[in-house]
Amino acid sequence: MQKALIAKKLQLYACHLRLGRSLEVMESLVDLLVEILSQIDDKNGSFANSIGIIFSSILACQQREDWLGLADYLEYDLIKILWERSVE
Repeated sequence: MQKALIAKKLQLYACHLRLGRSLEVMESLVDLLVEILSQIDDKNGSFANSIGIIFSSILACQQREDWLGLADYLEYDLIKILWERSVE
């Protein structure tokens, strides 16, 4: 999947989370996150470490039902790191 499409989907999910529509996007969001992880190919491990930290934060927000925090991680942190690194 192209980076631009991934970014667009993450922004859409973040918007839904901010509107309190978490149940509508959670399954699709999980599927997208799994797809992102499956496409990561990092030889030196630094990118995997960075993405692991972000994914841990995303999971913590989801467990606390902190939908605004989750939206921020999706729209800002995850998009930024994916854009800096090619995930296609």
